[in-house]
Amino acid sequence: MNIIDTHIHLWKYIPEQYSWITEEMKVLKQDFLYSQYKQQVKSSGGVLVQARQSGEETEFLCGIANQYNDVIAVVGWMDYQEDEPSQMIARIKEQPQYAKLTGFRHLVQDEPDLRFMLQEKFRSYLELLAKENYTYDVLIRSHQMKQFLEYLHTTETNKQPVLVLDHIAKPVIGGPKELFNKWQQDIREIAKHENVNCKISGLLTEASTGSTPIFTPYLEVVLEAFGVDRLVLGSDWPVCTLRGSGTQSLSVSVDFLQANLVQSDLEKILNLNAIRIYGKN
Repeated sequence: MNIIDTHIHLWKYIPEQYSWITEEMKVLKQDFLYSQYKQQVKSSGGVLVQARQSGEETEFLCGIANQYNDVIAVVGWMDYQEDEPSQMIARIKEQPQYAKLTGFRHLVQDEPDLRFMLQEKFRSYLELLAKENYTYDVLIRSHQMKQFLEYLHTTETNKQPVLVLDHIAKPVIGGPKELFNKWQQDIREIAKHENVNCKISGLLTEASTGSTPIFTPYLEVVLEAFGVDRLVLGSDWPVCTLRGSGTQSLSVSVDFLQANLVQSDLEKILNLNAIRIYGKN
């Protein structure tokens, strides 16, 4: 099966650089490289995504991407607050080693300011990404969806980049019904914006159990809301290993999609959408 995994993390573990990896996550306190990923996960290739807010990591990921033809893209990070983003992008575009860098991400999920995405400097950063034809991965938790919706509602569409909502906005899978209802309402509102795509990823990590039926209501919602043309898959390897393997992480979604879609629509979500959104080079 041809699956493009759009959410792969890689790192050489240095404790002070990965402070988000707590003692409860000690299985992640080691190196994770693409050669290991290829041995453990059944996919046809993927997208490497930043896990720490460092330009050095972006360079590291691009170096790995250039070694493997099946890595179609890198989603990196830029210090838009300290640096001049337009100058940074100009330098990046001049350097061949960044050829597979087609998108960026910021760890908004860790920002305590619930209006972080509404800051003028952040809006300007995203407008620049739109102008320069880069994607932007939106990493938020479900309680932060309000600011994303306000950004969408108050920003002209032509000033927004192609957006990819990571991990279906991290709902508390298997949590109280009222949380599901609020998440569902917000997801449907977000999906009305046609430049927003949704990444089915990270479900194992957010779930109270690994039982497949618990994921079905969430998968039904995103499939109906975004349709087959704006969904992609991601394993969230190696973070998913806190709860299961990378292949298991993908299978949670693939099994549901296989049971509900014809082959041509399934292929869009498994690989074609990923190539269209991320694989620009």
